[in-house]
Amino acid sequence: MISIRYYNYFDEDLLRARYFSLLPYVPVVIVAAVVAMLTQISVFHSTEPFLWSFVIPGLLTVVSAGVFVYWFFHRKEQPDIAIVRRRLQFFASLLVVAGITTIICDLHLLQHSAGYSRYFLIVQMTLYGICFPFLLVSLGRPAYIYNLMLITTTVFYLLYADVEYAQPFAFMILVFEAGMLAAMHRRNKGFDSLVFSSLHAQQLAKENARLANVDILTGLPNRRQFFAAIKAQSLDHLKTTGMRFAIGIIDLDRFKLVNDSHGHRVGDLVLIEIARRLSEYDGCHQPISFYRLGGDEFAFHKHFGGDEAGLKSLGQALIALIEQPVSVEGLVFHLSASTGIAVFPDVDDSTEKLYEYADYALYQAKNSGRGHPELFSPQHLGSLQARTQTERALRAANIRQEFSTVFQPIVNTTANHPVAFECLARWHSPVIGEVMPNEFIPVAESIGLISNITLVLFKKAIQAMRDWPGQVGLSFNLSANDITNDKVIHDLIRMIADCGVDAQRFTFELTETALLQDYLSTRNNIELLRQAGVALALDDFGTGYSSLSHVQGLPLNKIKVDRSFVHDIETNPKSKMIVSSILVLCRGIGIDCVVEGAESKSQIELLQAMGCHIIQGFYYAQPMNAQSIPAFLATTRAPR
Repeated sequence: MISIRYYNYFDEDLLRARYFSLLPYVPVVIVAAVVAMLTQISVFHSTEPFLWSFVIPGLLTVVSAGVFVYWFFHRKEQPDIAIVRRRLQFFASLLVVAGITTIICDLHLLQHSAGYSRYFLIVQMTLYGICFPFLLVSLGRPAYIYNLMLITTTVFYLLYADVEYAQPFAFMILVFEAGMLAAMHRRNKGFDSLVFSSLHAQQLAKENARLANVDILTGLPNRRQFFAAIKAQSLDHLKTTGMRFAIGIIDLDRFKLVNDSHGHRVGDLVLIEIARRLSEYDGCHQPISFYRLGGDEFAFHKHFGGDEAGLKSLGQALIALIEQPVSVEGLVFHLSASTGIAVFPDVDDSTEKLYEYADYALYQAKNSGRGHPELFSPQHLGSLQARTQTERALRAANIRQEFSTVFQPIVNTTANHPVAFECLARWHSPVIGEVMPNEFIPVAESIGLISNITLVLFKKAIQAMRDWPGQVGLSFNLSANDITNDKVIHDLIRMIADCGVDAQRFTFELTETALLQDYLSTRNNIELLRQAGVALALDDFGTGYSSLSHVQGLPLNKIKVDRSFVHDIETNPKSKMIVSSILVLCRGIGIDCVVEGAESKSQIELLQAMGCHIIQGFYYAQPMNAQSIPAFLATTRAPR
């Protein structure tokens, strides 16, 4: 019997994986054993002793049938680890006992056999010793014990019995035995390695999922979790119960002065203290949940049954909580904050717009003196005309004339030379003037104009890159609307084919938000782009909805680490850990890693020391127009 302690030494996940990998082979082994036993009975029952030619093989056949029945009724179970260990112990013990029984039985039969019947038993023992252990190699040591018992017995019998061609026969068996043992070892080692790699990937996925829902600095739920909580609200239940649902956005007033005067490390400590105060706030009768949206911006939501005065009192109480002196490393800070609040169903029948309204209320609070709460009211709706103005200007815009491109280098730090330029959009409207991308892109997406802008800017980018060295590529951003639009993808591919530039010089950047909009359509269009020869990069990795399933399931060439992890990488161990983990992940799966947002030499040196050699950021250059690129290239070392 194999001691059950043998299986206690295995990692639980590995043991479970071995158990489930063993299950499909159990019926194969049983059927083969039963057929072999029945064949043996038919060959020897009339000429050899009844006990060894019928009783013992018959008993082994019955036991095998019982094991098959047990397997059949338990094959779909998901047993706990204790049951897994007991079943493996049972199988291991049964295998060893069956091996011993087979050896004793066959040796007795060999004493009375001659000619072909003797060779039958020798071949049978050889096949048992080679085939069954290979199929049951997941059992580990018991499979090797079974193999050595059967093969050793067979070889010794050949060498010491009067068998014709015994030595060549034994040599052939030993050759097969050596190969089989090597194959068993490689199979077990490869299987264990695969299991541990899978477990490591699962751990990374769990950690990534945790980081996707928790703000790593303060420990509060993050922006993603905030929007998920809002979306999960049951409007019908709120209407039925007469409860109201409020969300609020809290922004620290002039917090940038803290970072500018005392550094981001001190600023982070201040944010941690503010988050602690908010999370411990207990001044509400109903539960209240707090979140950190990013930077110095926090949020909350709660149900309530009172009037607006109660909400204003809550907002004022939170502001007062923040205004209490904050002591950090011998420094005392007197902060203030503004709060914007929106209420369902007072201003809208959907929770989706509450954030937009709360954000606008916050904007009004800051523009009207700061340091107080502001409730979004129906009167505020009229003030949202700025967005409408942007929308109207977009609809009337001459895209070819009003939109232009600028480029920021992506630098290989080893060669000190750009490997590519990222194309960035700029809009100068004759009606409303300069409009930043983060202002017009969401509006363009919402009204269906973003794809027109994409195609125009891509054509301009192609014209610009004709003058670049052949080693320098173009990185171009695609929105969620673009990557799910079959016509846009085909137009992009056609433009690449017609431009005369090697397709391998193009990289399209996608955000995970874009991937989530319509994954199937996105996956198909990504495959079309890959077939066209272009590269694909996952942008802003580490923020939002980061998921290893995207890395695993999509044919990516690059991952771009979001700049939010770089600005404090020298002072925040968690940021450094995340960047380091992504670099390890990229090296492990064989794709490039580009780190964005490097602004200082010390950041560059740290990233290089961590193994990152493709970096983008203001340290190298601000975005520049196409005419400035030749001069910039002339200042850097030519690629080797």
